[in-house]
Amino acid sequence: MKIQYTIFLIFIFSVSEQLKSSVPAWGFGLGYGDKNVSFNIDFITEKQPMVNLLAGYNVFHVGAHIFGRNVDHTYDFSRDRFTEHKNLTHSYESIWGGVGKFLPIKDGGISLAMGLSQQTKYLKREDIYGILGDNGIYFIDEGSETKFTLILGAYYSDSYLRLMGINKISLNYITFPGVISFSILF
Repeated sequence: MKIQYTIFLIFIFSVSEQLKSSVPAWGFGLGYGDKNVSFNIDFITEKQPMVNLLAGYNVFHVGAHIFGRNVDHTYDFSRDRFTEHKNLTHSYESIWGGVGKFLPIKDGGISLAMGLSQQTKYLKREDIYGILGDNGIYFIDEGSETKFTLILGAYYSDSYLRLMGINKISLNYITFPGVISFSILF
């Protein structure tokens, strides 16, 4: 997952620099889903010829789970290897991104974006002898999957928010991995 976070950060910085002049709103926020906190960034752009699918504004969403497992205590072996160890729960790390359309409506708007999401699943276990991890807690990598995802957004703005320097606030739902996020756009 380290390479995915590196790609995520490179994308954020490169896109933010390229779009600054044509972005009427950009922002960031936090979300929650799959028992994990996530970080996301949203852009709403003016019409751009390369990505303008229909008339209107374009929206870009990217996000990732930011808190997860201890990397030092993650192993790639079968869950059947140490049957005396106790299975505790599953942990997930995800990264997603999507491009779509933003439709302004009176004091806000709605958006629909399509994209891809990759999720890696880890089994959290307890080593009864305390050898494989801190306090006996370790993780087994159970593989990754990449899926198509939809990102649905609702946006709100009013004069009070604009007085505080906030363009819009948004609530987004990412269908896979099932994350709800709240963002502030400037």
